[in-house]
Amino acid sequence: MNRLRELDQGRHGVPGCPGFSLIEVLIAVMVLAVGLLGLASVFPVVITQQRQASDVVMGGVASSVVRDKIAANADIAAELLSQDGFADPDEPDQDGDRVPNETPGQDRPDDNDGDGVPDTFHPDVLNGVYV
Repeated sequence: MNRLRELDQGRHGVPGCPGFSLIEVLIAVMVLAVGLLGLASVFPVVITQQRQASDVVMGGVASSVVRDKIAANADIAAELLSQDGFADPDEPDQDGDRVPNETPGQDRPDDNDGDGVPDTFHPDVLNGVYV
């Protein structure tokens, strides 16, 4: 019976007033705030790492797509490289070296303004083939 009376008195001996003091509530709120701040500081790091991982994956996919397109159109790519004045690594030019003597794109039949770029240039089309 004495034990029941002690439970009814509360923590500080005031009869009929069980509960928490204001100091206890403030300390609990401070501990919770510190925990939430620690949790919130992790989010920017996670977002940055997710973007970096996404960039790495997308870079691998993009390089694979480009490699496949070049392999599928190897004859077109070789023709374009030879037209633009790039040296063939297996054949030296008239000087005996492997360096082109002219500016790439110079004297193109489809370049009327002389800037080295075909007048009907479209970045997704190589010799009429979409890449």
